[in-house]
Amino acid sequence: MQTDVLTTTLSTEVLTFRPDGEPASFEVTVHNTSNTFASFQVELAAAGVDAEVAPTWYRVAPAVSSKIPGGARTRFQVSILAVPPVPSGFNGTMNLTLQVSSLELRQSDRQILRLVVEGSSRLPPRLTVPTPVLYGHPQEEVPIPVQVQNLNRQAVDVHLRLTGIPTAWLPDGYEKPLHLRSGETTTVTFRCVLPEPSAAPSGEYALTLTAEQAQTLAVTAPAHLTIRPQGHVTLTCTPAEATLPPQPGRWWNPGVATTTYELTFSNHSNGDQPIQATARYRREQDNRALVAAPPALASGETAEPPSESAAMVDDPAIAPPDPHPLGEEEPPRRGPTLHMSPTTATVPRGGSTPL
Repeated sequence: MQTDVLTTTLSTEVLTFRPDGEPASFEVTVHNTSNTFASFQVELAAAGVDAEVAPTWYRVAPAVSSKIPGGARTRFQVSILAVPPVPSGFNGTMNLTLQVSSLELRQSDRQILRLVVEGSSRLPPRLTVPTPVLYGHPQEEVPIPVQVQNLNRQAVDVHLRLTGIPTAWLPDGYEKPLHLRSGETTTVTFRCVLPEPSAAPSGEYALTLTAEQAQTLAVTAPAHLTIRPQGHVTLTCTPAEATLPPQPGRWWNPGVATTTYELTFSNHSNGDQPIQATARYRREQDNRALVAAPPALASGETAEPPSESAAMVDDPAIAPPDPHPLGEEEPPRRGPTLHMSPTTATVPRGGSTPL
């Protein structure tokens, strides 16, 4: 078939393939008959094959050609690796449709290739993941179901395997042998038990389900497991409190006293935790409680309630003595200065970080 912008030529129109033999190959030549640069790609299709499933029964090299100018040619090598997975299997001759397309030219060309299948052919199983996106928290059980279908007219043995997560998370194993009757579909569930947060890092895990069957290519199906964050971060301070200077009122105390606090952050979660610490000094103001001075009473006398002008004294049991009497302004105090280094850090999963 020839279009206004490209022409496709096959090295053969009939190709013979044996399922138990070597791959069968042919060459495709594409002629760019347009007046612009363009790239090309080649695809194969067979009647009855699910177009949504990634084609594993053939291979094209290169997958996409480089851009070539008008009038130039490019070549592709196409190899048939297995019998196209048509329902109920196939023996004999089938027509394959080869399509050449170009994103720049926005046109395509089609050619028909006759494929002769010799001998006894078997089709690989069909894998379907009902829930391809899974979520879980540490110490939860996450079921991973997969459906396996036998597309052959005879019974087959299938070996199913799950990879992408530690095998210790799969208490029932990561492999399952299956025996499927003709056309049978079964659902297999892998039981995934997530460990404690320190052993189950948060993030996305790419899962691969693989089915292997004798005399066919292995088929795969993807899935994704997301482990959500869980846990907490604790803080300890050493010492819990300190006095500056260490012994108040001693003449030998230095003019400038210092003390050091160590803050330790411990990460008890399933992911690295960034932290930012700040420190603030707060001085409790002196709170003096003033009470009326009780008069000296003779035996048998009673006291009258004090007047507003009665003398007032500090109650040492309630507040410490004030070195500055009422009415005098307290001199300004110099509070301590604080310095923290560093102020930010990342606490690794299951670890501790001091500041």
